[in-house]
Amino acid sequence: MSDVIGRNVAFGFQKEVVRGTAIQSAIIWVGKLDFDFKPGVDTVTNESGFNHIAKANQIDIIRRRGAGGLTSKIFDKNVGHFLTMAFGQAPTSAQVAGDTTVYDHTFALLNNNSHQSYTLHTVEGDIVQNSYPGAILDEITIDVVTDDYAKISSSFLSRKSVTPSPTLVPAYTDENEFVPKHAAVKFAALGADMDAAAVTADVTEAHITISKNPVDRPTIGSDDVDPRNTVIEVTGEVHLYYNATTFRAYRDNQTKLAMRLILKNTDVTIGTTSNPTFQIDVPYVKITDWDPDYSADDLVQQTINFTGLLNVATGAFVTAKIRNLQTSY
Repeated sequence: MSDVIGRNVAFGFQKEVVRGTAIQSAIIWVGKLDFDFKPGVDTVTNESGFNHIAKANQIDIIRRRGAGGLTSKIFDKNVGHFLTMAFGQAPTSAQVAGDTTVYDHTFALLNNNSHQSYTLHTVEGDIVQNSYPGAILDEITIDVVTDDYAKISSSFLSRKSVTPSPTLVPAYTDENEFVPKHAAVKFAALGADMDAAAVTADVTEAHITISKNPVDRPTIGSDDVDPRNTVIEVTGEVHLYYNATTFRAYRDNQTKLAMRLILKNTDVTIGTTSNPTFQIDVPYVKITDWDPDYSADDLVQQTINFTGLLNVATGAFVTAKIRNLQTSY
């Protein structure tokens, strides 16, 4: 076996047909920036007294799982799988009118605690290969800043690893990406038409996190886990230059708002006239914190934190839509 650098560790996934049954066909391999997914264990220590001052005499593994995650650029096609994991089900996919090779995929949150599971795969050079069935998303964060690609950070919880058969051979496809000029943030009044809403000016960073708070769901008779999602939370943070008190007033007045983050790669044409697009809508948010940075020699920026809320009247909480050349998920 050979030494390996982190770049030569491959990570991929595929949607499961039967929950917890590993699947090896049509694996989507993801180009990664940071990575820390690995097998983990829980142990129990035997501290029985045996007429000796030693505290422990045995340690046993009682539970095994896979846990961790990765950061990657947002790619216009494979991001649909991250969103499928986040929303718990595949999107509704439809051809774009007048552009029949291009598809819009609209994601709606599945309101239950058994969201779509995936098998995760790792290839660590020629050292070891592992497959991790029954995986669900723990959390994703979308990050857009002025000096880097748009990124997605994700973490997962899975069942214990199994050895893949046949041997995994990572293979990648070229996809479209997004840079800062492709991004826009919108805040508008609750219930506003977000397509028509004005772009929020002077934004320097935007971050949205979807947290699913998964649990192991262990049972007796096994050292494995069978993860399930529990409550879902949507939070975010936006940085912008401070030249008005608008967002401070939103916080102080507890104004009901809607928020959208959109990425549209206008440098690439797909189909006839379309562009790769990624969009998240949070139909009801409130500003929970407003924090200006008064550093002496810098332009003052303000950081606003927001929380996504359930609109009890409409049932709206969070949605997403992507546009690409993939027909379905």
